[in-house]
Amino acid sequence: MERIPNESFYGCNNLEFVSVKAKYIGKNAFSYCDDLYFFQLELLESVSKDAFRDTAVQMVYPGARSQLKKKLKYSAFNERDSGFLCLGFEMKYKDSGKLDLREYEDAFGEDAASVFQFTSRNSEILRIERDGQTYTATGAGTVSLQCNLFEAFKDDMMDNDLYIYICGDSSSVYATVSYTFWQQLIRIFLFGWLWY
Repeated sequence: MERIPNESFYGCNNLEFVSVKAKYIGKNAFSYCDDLYFFQLELLESVSKDAFRDTAVQMVYPGARSQLKKKLKYSAFNERDSGFLCLGFEMKYKDSGKLDLREYEDAFGEDAASVFQFTSRNSEILRIERDGQTYTATGAGTVSLQCNLFEAFKDDMMDNDLYIYICGDSSSVYATVSYTFWQQLIRIFLFGWLWY
């Protein structure tokens, strides 16, 4: 579906879970859907003002928060506590550390950092150690991450909708690695693409 038109599901009170791939969400498309609590969205380009007016939806977006903010040109969420769970990480080339899992705390509580472990599908962009969280950014680009749960949490989380989306077979958790301004200069003027 390319577009969700204005007022498509306005006041639809029996709607609890929505999973959709769309580029545009129209005005009041899901407004006053009192039961809507989980909205999984991909391919987003823009969201109209008041698209989710008066809902307490938790929106899940497969990318980092800064990427989502660029797409939200208006206040799409109003009046109630709504939130974004952004399934993505952003880092600079040669960065290292632990994947920041604070984004997941609203959905999984303060123990979110100890729930998830990740493996990189392309170690030429991002290398993740055996602990599932310590990373080194080894190249620029976007890489898909496979998410798993630590063994101690599997029984508790298997029926959780967010877990199914994050750690499912078609999970959409990404890491984007980019160069700083100075790193770009090194690559261009000092032939850094050969040695840096």
